[in-house]
Amino acid sequence: MHSLFCRLQSSVSELVAIFTVLVSDVYLFYFSDGMQTKTFTRSCERRNACGVAGIIAYQRGHVKTATSCCYNDACYPSTPALPNDETRRNGLVCSSCTAHDSAWCYGKEKIDCTGQENRCIIMSDVYSGAKYAKNAFRGCAPKTICDLGSQSHNYGSITQRREITCSNHGHNIHSSFFILLVTVAISSKFLF
Repeated sequence: MHSLFCRLQSSVSELVAIFTVLVSDVYLFYFSDGMQTKTFTRSCERRNACGVAGIIAYQRGHVKTATSCCYNDACYPSTPALPNDETRRNGLVCSSCTAHDSAWCYGKEKIDCTGQENRCIIMSDVYSGAKYAKNAFRGCAPKTICDLGSQSHNYGSITQRREITCSNHGHNIHSSFFILLVTVAISSKFLF
């Protein structure tokens, strides 16, 4: 892969630099506790982050994300298309929580996953530089979002570090496994 002249842009600042990655536009739509927030960023990105779209759902809202990329020096990617809402439950149940001042949260609430949301996710963001903030949430996500893994983005005076951890095991799997262990333990007393 060769170096590209990459235009970086966010709602905070604009920066032009040379990176050995691709130019990516990211469009995010947050819906939480009845409030909507839209965010658009442009950054240099790894190839596996291109063309990714998905919905991350948690108990009090959801995040829609979509990326588009271009592959030439100083290019401008097309506007990413956000995915449509899905309401069909798929049987996976995940823990759910949000934290606005921490990079971790413990999920006491549960959420039914829908559509392509076939993984349980915990995602945290830590922003540093001109702005310092931390947030985290647990919920449901599609495999495409989970495959992105941990990431770091530089938006000029702000650096974002995102940690993503996913599992394809929902809340009920842990409960079922515990019940299975208890059943085996009780049965073994009668067999021996």
